[in-house]
Amino acid sequence: MDVVDRLSSRCRAGVPSCRLSRRWRWQALRLLAAGAAAATLTAASAREGVDVGPPSAFAKAVPAEQIERAATGQYRALLQQAAGRELEEQRLAERQAQVRRFRELAPQGD
Repeated sequence: MDVVDRLSSRCRAGVPSCRLSRRWRWQALRLLAAGAAAATLTAASAREGVDVGPPSAFAKAVPAEQIERAATGQYRALLQQAAGRELEEQRLAERQAQVRRFRELAPQGD
């Protein structure tokens, strides 16, 4: 009696581990079939690229280079603004630390 005969006799006898493995096999088969169906549908409906429609009437109103330059300038201004705020916050923290030190050193009036 070889391994296959032993396994098939165990499955016929209703061994729980055999039923579990059968259940897992069926679930794996169902999952594989669902994946194959989804891949087939996706491949059939997929087209290369994205359809964005015709260009807008405003697309040629302002040259792209001009828009890029304006965006770059605005971004630089935003970075400078952020750097200025960081510097202000750093100075404020230094002032607050200095005030705390003076208060610690100042004599307490009763």
